[in-house]
Amino acid sequence: MDPGRPHFESDRDTLIRRLDQARERIALGAVELRGDLDVGARVRTSFAHSPIRWIGGAAATGLALMLFRRGRKPRRAAKASPLASAPAAASGFRGLLPDLLKFLLPLLKPALAALVAQQVARRSRRDREGF
Repeated sequence: MDPGRPHFESDRDTLIRRLDQARERIALGAVELRGDLDVGARVRTSFAHSPIRWIGGAAATGLALMLFRRGRKPRRAAKASPLASAPAAASGFRGLLPDLLKFLLPLLKPALAALVAQQVARRSRRDREGF
């Protein structure tokens, strides 16, 4: 037997072990990278943890965009609105109120429906209990 042979085997085993460890690290890194790049899953998780912040941020962003774009549109004759008179629709908050309500009502509709359902359930339970 060659005295250098066992040394060669231990180097070979060490290299194989190091290659296996490197493959495992690369595989774990790839899994972590996929998780980091999965924007949809990250958004869903974030929305599940703080939906009020997301809805508020969306409403604020929409309002800001509406106000920003409103200033850039060419002026047209004011339409008569059931919530504001024609002269008030051309200026100030009263002119913005119909647009604001049109924007916010669809966002608030699910919350209002849940609130109404909760109140109906509470009152029906109160009626059954005789209060």
